[in-house]
Amino acid sequence: MKIIIEGIDRLGKDTLQSGIINTFGYHHVIHYSSPKNTNFYKNDDGFDEQFWFQHDSFLNGFDLLEKDGKFIYNRFHLGEFVYSQRYRNYDGSYVFGIEKMFRRACQNVKLILLCTSNFDMMEDDGKSHDFSKRELEQADFYKAFEMSHVEHKYKVDVAASDGSGYRSRESILDEVVTKLKNGD
Repeated sequence: MKIIIEGIDRLGKDTLQSGIINTFGYHHVIHYSSPKNTNFYKNDDGFDEQFWFQHDSFLNGFDLLEKDGKFIYNRFHLGEFVYSQRYRNYDGSYVFGIEKMFRRACQNVKLILLCTSNFDMMEDDGKSHDFSKRELEQADFYKAFEMSHVEHKYKVDVAASDGSGYRSRESILDEVVTKLKNGD
């Protein structure tokens, strides 16, 4: 099984990743983080080194998704679409062109977008790009989710329906496991 977990900060991606491994066994976990500024990617082409670092990371990531194996990508290419335009001053929509290059990967991977219908439950841990922009970031993730060529994709709301905060870890995991098994 190959899984991508996406969504804004503070929605439980790490917790879900652990639950999936507990349920389905070993998966190689790849945790994408912010791009790095490296001398390797410095050039005069008008793009900065963060763009090329990310571009290469997604090419390699999709290449790996076309191979046999069990993988979980904790954050991946949809975040590039969201965060590049908002915080890095370049257009991240190139990731959808990369998806088109890797059709087999897009047919076989399962994309889980964690989201929330209740932003009031969230607390700033100081690690987000800009905590005050979380609603706008989520709207960008929805747009990226719709634009994505990944065939099996699921939105999972982590907020309790009664407005009391987060749903239990178990109920979120149960929903995801059902979606992964049944493809509904």
